Amino acid sequence: MYEFLSGQGVQTTTDVAVHSAANNFSSVLANKPPSATATVQESPGTRDFTGDNSIYWKVQFGDGVLGWVSGVFLTPSSGPPGSSFTCNHYVATNGGTGAGTSADPWDLQYAFNGAGNRVLPGDTVCIKGGTYTGNKTVTVSGQQGKLVVFRQDPGGHAILDYPLHGAASPSGLNVQGSYLAFWGFELTNSDQIRSCTCTSGFRPDILYNVGSHNRYIALIVHDGGVGLYNEASASDVEITGSIWYNNGYQGSDRGHGHGVYVRSNTGSIKVRDNIAFNQFGYGLHGFNQQTDALKGVLYDGNVAFNNGSLASTSSPNILLGGTDIGGQQDTVRNNMTYFSPAISEVNTNGIAGLQVGYSTTVNVDVRIVNNYAIGGNPALDIHDWQTALVSGNIAYSPAKVLRLNDSPSGYTWTSNTYYRDAAAPAWSYQNNSGTDWQTWKQNATPLGSSDVVNPSAPTTATVFVRPVTVDGQRTGQGNIVVYNWGNATQVPVDLSPVLNSGDAYSIWNAQDPWGVSSSPQTGTYNGGSVNLTITTPPPPTPNGTPSRPPVATGLGFQVFIVRKQ
Repeated sequence: MYEFLSGQGVQTTTDVAVHSAANNFSSVLANKPPSATATVQESPGTRDFTGDNSIYWKVQFGDGVLGWVSGVFLTPSSGPPGSSFTCNHYVATNGGTGAGTSADPWDLQYAFNGAGNRVLPGDTVCIKGGTYTGNKTVTVSGQQGKLVVFRQDPGGHAILDYPLHGAASPSGLNVQGSYLAFWGFELTNSDQIRSCTCTSGFRPDILYNVGSHNRYIALIVHDGGVGLYNEASASDVEITGSIWYNNGYQGSDRGHGHGVYVRSNTGSIKVRDNIAFNQFGYGLHGFNQQTDALKGVLYDGNVAFNNGSLASTSSPNILLGGTDIGGQQDTVRNNMTYFSPAISEVNTNGIAGLQVGYSTTVNVDVRIVNNYAIGGNPALDIHDWQTALVSGNIAYSPAKVLRLNDSPSGYTWTSNTYYRDAAAPAWSYQNNSGTDWQTWKQNATPLGSSDVVNPSAPTTATVFVRPVTVDGQRTGQGNIVVYNWGNATQVPVDLSPVLNSGDAYSIWNAQDPWGVSSSPQTGTYNGGSVNLTITTPPPPTPNGTPSRPPVATGLGFQVFIVRKQ
């Protein structure tokens, strides 16, 4: 099913009933034929947990009928508001307060302030190539259905650089406005100091989001403190298709600084199809404490690898959990994690690959579905949920594959797969040191009855292709994740989730996104699979000196970005 933004056009795919409420049992206000057009009134949609379990959308049809329709029967009739790439205004490194045209561009901060009310809801502001130095604050806002979009000018390479360190340093880009999109440019901190005798706050966040209804799309964010921090008060925020690496610093206690750090008091926070690697801290860090919550967070299709590897000790690639207030209405699905075998301290120090729940804080409800967790000790770590669906996950580790620090009550547990010798002490229950598979099943009865244990890992490549979407719409960009079990130099990859036949494309290694060490693979897509050459560039060099150098993933694991030209 699609996901829609408020103000987006939709149409029906068949005869549908328009309901008075967001469930299948409510009264029917009207019936609509196929291809009836409407406009979405509220986003996100509302799931009908008591009926058909689909997501219902409040829509208004052209004849004035206002009601709820299941998303099963809706498809887009227009792209997401604000996604047009027509440049209404321009900014440049030498810009001022003039006309805002390509020939007379604005200053970036002037545009972020709304350019004297000349930036209107629905406008796209194109950022010309060059380096923009110094912290900025975004106060302009769009409105429902009309995002203000800040996007890299076609053919340019725009870099926002905030070369700062120290506890009093402000965030690089402080986003106070709402109904905004930031699309396709680079943000960094070129400051070279990467360690302190402190335990917090040394290197500022690059992106600090306070506003609601904002979108962060296809950005490259590196070498900050935290790549992006989302305040708990912000809602309806989507972070998608971006690359996060080398963020953080070494404190006196541990590595600090994550790729993406979210809190959420009300939801909906969507973190989708991001690539996060080589932070000092976690790749994705959903964490709550004190009065902040972690409600309505979606992790979907992200790939996170070798996080914590720049610090003195590693960190989990993905965490969703915290202290004081438990998670609620959260979903962790289709994510992929990996630790290089060379990072052996992951196993000796018990660093999880994918961790859902934290400490002994009792969370409310979560869905953990179809994740692919490779490496870590354990590969998959689940803590303390009142209600959880754990289904279709795949885990491998030379150490533990699974830890369940909870009782089986409230869990629905089906069809998970583990690559591990069933006799190995690779399954932990309620924080024991680990048992064989049969003993774990006995301890955790009735869980595990439909799970599968394979004694060894695959010998051929496992490939995932994920389109980068914004509010359910394809953007012409996608991620290719290759678990290259057999160390092949080429693997077949079906690009149809991202491209249409006849599309020209380029494929870039995510660890070399500008093609410095490896050339992109280009061509015209004719349907089916293409043979992808597995390039193995070195990981990007951090600004300054980390506690440990980044580790190359080699032939065994690589991530690529495919773009429609």
